[in-house]
Amino acid sequence: MKIFFLIFLFASQAFAQSYPSRPIKLVVGFAPGGAADFVARVFADPLSRALGVPIVVENKPGAGSSIAAESVAKAAPDGYTVLIASPSSILVNPLLNPNPGFQPLRDLAPVSKVSASPLVVAVNPNLGVRRETAPRRIWPRCCSSASPASRWSTCPTREAGRRCSRC
Repeated sequence: MKIFFLIFLFASQAFAQSYPSRPIKLVVGFAPGGAADFVARVFADPLSRALGVPIVVENKPGAGSSIAAESVAKAAPDGYTVLIASPSSILVNPLLNPNPGFQPLRDLAPVSKVSASPLVVAVNPNLGVRRETAPRRIWPRCCSSASPASRWSTCPTREAGRRCSRC
C-alpha cells in the first residue's frame, strides 16, 4: 500500500507542473512579413516575457488561413498551440467550404481580441472628390457608403425592407 501511495504522490507532482513549462507555438495563417505576422511577432515578445517561456511564431499560410486554424483545432488541447486568426479563418471560410476539416465553434475557443484593423477607402486625388461626397461619386447607385457587400446591404432603407430609388 505504501508503494502505491508513493507512486500516486510522485505522479500527482508530475501533473502539478505549472503552465507553461515549455515553449508555446503561436500559429499565424498568413505569410511572413504581412500584417498578421507583424501583430503576432509584436504580441509574442511581451507575452514571452510575462509567461517566462519562448513564444515561437509559426506561419502556416494558405486557404485563407484555414490551414492554420485546422492545425490548431487538431492540436493537443494543452494550451501550447495557439492561433492568431482573422474572422475569415474562423467564420467565413467554414461557411464557404462545406468540409473545412474542423468546426470552429466546437474545436476552437476564443481567448482574447488582439488587434483591430480599420479599413479605409482611398482614390486617386485627381478624382477631385471630398471626403463627404466620395462614396456617392464613386458608387453613384449606392445610398450612403461603399461596401464589399452588395449595394443592398449599405442602403439605409434596407431596415424598412425596401430599396431606395438609387439602388
